[in-house]
Amino acid sequence: HVGVVLVADGSPSASDLSDALRGRPALVVIDGVDRLSQAERDQLSARLRDADGTAVVLTTTAPEAALGILHDARRAAVPPIDIDTTATRVTADDTTDSTEVTA
Repeated sequence: HVGVVLVADGSPSASDLSDALRGRPALVVIDGVDRLSQAERDQLSARLRDADGTAVVLTTTAPEAALGILHDARRAAVPPIDIDTTATRVTADDTTDSTEVTA
């Protein structure tokens, strides 16, 4: 199964993180980690450290926030994927030249 936490303007509760990691999910997605306080980032890192075998996807507008969490969780260093949401999207009906294609 997949665990998901959406960090909106308010911070997720500890139970949100626990629920997402309950049952050893194959994948956990945490959206908006840049909105977490440092204490919440520390707690998340500790929980991810204990979630051995679970793949992790973190979204952020500040890559250093996600990289810090992954480092503190003793996860392998990975390069961030920068997705520019302002890029022109190309559809099957569009002939606009772009480097990004939505399939």
